[in-house]
Amino acid sequence: MKREEILNKAKKENKVADEWQFDVLKNANAAALILLVAIIAGMLIKSTTQYYTTGMPFANPFIFVFQLACIVTIQSFIKFCYDKKPLEIITAIIGFIAAGYIALFLI
Repeated sequence: MKREEILNKAKKENKVADEWQFDVLKNANAAALILLVAIIAGMLIKSTTQYYTTGMPFANPFIFVFQLACIVTIQSFIKFCYDKKPLEIITAIIGFIAAGYIALFLI
């Protein structure tokens, strides 16, 4: 290949973003997801313990389980869109069914 062909090909590949930007975005999203799951899990534990000690939770515990199911479903579906791994779509379908089942308790 000629030098200009290589440069044009590299420009087309890096038009959206380079690999470093994708890596940063991936790490940022992973950190945000971990923090979100930790906060929701903490709220679920506090609500459950408050329910068993005082009899009145500060919120319906099913809300937090529903949020966790939605997070897993969305994350698995997005991973499937990029990776095309069958395990991801199976996880997304199971999460969707679980979220729908839990939503019945919230109504």
